[in-house]
Amino acid sequence: MCKFPRVIAMLLVLVFLTVEISIAGNVGEIPITTKSREAYKIFLKARDLSENIRINEARDLFEKAVITDPNFALACLYRAKSGTSVSDYKTWMQKAVELAPQVSEGERLMIEAAQAEDKNNYEITIEKYKQLVTKYPSDKRSHYFLGMTYRFNEQFDKAIVELKKCIEIDKGFPPAYNILGYCYFNKENYNEAETCFKNYSRLIPGEPNPFDSLGDLYTKMGKHTTAIENYKQALKINPKFHISQTKIGDNLVFLGQYKEARDAYRKTMILELTPVQKIVAMRKIAYSFIYQGKSDQAIAEFDKAIKVAIDNNLPEMHANILLRECNVYYETNQVDKAEECLSKFTTILADSDIPENVRENLVKTQVFHESILKAKQKNFSTALVNAKKYKNKIEASKYPIETMLHSTLLGTIYFEKKDYKTAMKHLSKGYQKDPKTLYMLAVCESESGNNTRAIQLFKKVAHWNENNMSYSFVRNQAIKEEKRLLAGKR
Repeated sequence: MCKFPRVIAMLLVLVFLTVEISIAGNVGEIPITTKSREAYKIFLKARDLSENIRINEARDLFEKAVITDPNFALACLYRAKSGTSVSDYKTWMQKAVELAPQVSEGERLMIEAAQAEDKNNYEITIEKYKQLVTKYPSDKRSHYFLGMTYRFNEQFDKAIVELKKCIEIDKGFPPAYNILGYCYFNKENYNEAETCFKNYSRLIPGEPNPFDSLGDLYTKMGKHTTAIENYKQALKINPKFHISQTKIGDNLVFLGQYKEARDAYRKTMILELTPVQKIVAMRKIAYSFIYQGKSDQAIAEFDKAIKVAIDNNLPEMHANILLRECNVYYETNQVDKAEECLSKFTTILADSDIPENVRENLVKTQVFHESILKAKQKNFSTALVNAKKYKNKIEASKYPIETMLHSTLLGTIYFEKKDYKTAMKHLSKGYQKDPKTLYMLAVCESESGNNTRAIQLFKKVAHWNENNMSYSFVRNQAIKEEKRLLAGKR
């Protein structure tokens, strides 16, 4: 697979032994504190499953390990990271924090890093994992976890360094090859990515995720039929491996087979999914209608997802979907309805018990969308005030991606103002992994008469091949613009 949901991905790391009983791990590995040999064995099995992205299977075993040893802090942390919702994560994370004073230094650093991430403090999160690497330099998982943290904040070169150290320690550690492959994938070095994924597959030939990862690579390369074949192979190994079923739908969208894509997504939803996983599949159905230019049907699908969120007491998901509906409305010039969504969003935040860090991230996203909405309404002064508000909100967390998103936001405001020169200045510093950022840059280049560069950017967007909401708005338009400019050159 690979783009793990962030809250799940940050779990895959460390371990090996106990401090309180005489179960000894390899020299230099992070100790694991438990009083129960049985709990320890259960934990190791669950960890293997989680590292192979079999999260739904691992979850119950982590919980079983805690039932066997109620003071098993690391199992609590892993159980939190495999949580089914924000509230579920919070419950198990609190248990891990309460037990932290009783565990080894390595486990404590892991828990403190998770706490820092919960508080949206990137610098402290990195510092804790650096301390872990310093304390346990010969533990492959300490490097793996630091590498994962860099990777999810798109510092791919730093991630590659740590993941290569991890492989130097243990050439037979499969997850390191997987994440290293995604780092090369994100750097557009597809040959190296393919080598890593094939090594990953070689090490665990009976697992579905290596085929899923290869499927992701072939999707990105535009080899949609080959990608689908790999996803089907993953499902042949494990018919419940829902992420591959969802990605079959993604590739059918890129092939323009929208009805078949929606059938694939609905097939995902009959698998044994958590409510959050079901909502993710429902969002993909909504995106498929956006690609088609059918915004009303997209909204109808989002409304169905909202009902699932309400029925399962998931206010954070309800709020998230409202922001997506707001996005659809202002992109289709229905600004009154966009404002209505933001009003509903504010009410949910006021009336719901959402953890502070999640609330903070939702508010950041709200301010981001409010800024663009004001720009769409040609109220540029207010849009810039909101952009400043967004900058103030992200300064404490110091996440590199958020800094780039602020530049994207400024670029979007000036783009709507048709000040393409200023827009280009900001967009060039913006988030380059957002296809809409690249699309706006392409338009700016075209408006400036730089058609050669515009064609390059439109082509890159047209063949972006990563399914998300941003891409659903610009893919088909980028294809048209690339053709138009190429026809003009001929």
